[in-house]
Amino acid sequence: MALIPYHNDGKSTVHVGTKSIPPGETREVDETLLNRPRKPVDFNDLDADLTEATGLGALLEKSVKDITAELDSLNDEQLAELEQLEKDGKKRSSLVSAIQQTMMTRAANQLNGEDGDESSDADQPAGDDEAQTDGEKPANKEAGGDE
Repeated sequence: MALIPYHNDGKSTVHVGTKSIPPGETREVDETLLNRPRKPVDFNDLDADLTEATGLGALLEKSVKDITAELDSLNDEQLAELEQLEKDGKKRSSLVSAIQQTMMTRAANQLNGEDGDESSDADQPAGDDEAQTDGEKPANKEAGGDE
């Protein structure tokens, strides 16, 4: 345990470990208790590692046409990450537009119930008479003038 001097140049008491250091005073404290930067972190390296880990870096090296053809095979998180990586990198507007269009199409399909989940018929839009199970729509239809 190496003790180093710590000077409190603030306006209030600072607590380091079990020591209280009043404003303007110096105390010896264990250096492992201080939040000192060890070495600068290069966030570009972290982004590169993440891109390589997800495989999206290799995808971004392809042409817009090839990437667009593979958009349907990516999940929503990968699409969002791919969009951000492209905006930070080459900034190909046609690719960004294609990614956004794919995400909007998926969202619209989910809202319209076309996401492949057929177990929930009660969530269908009100225009689908067969999907209504509460009886309101058929009652209105009969009262509406089938006579």
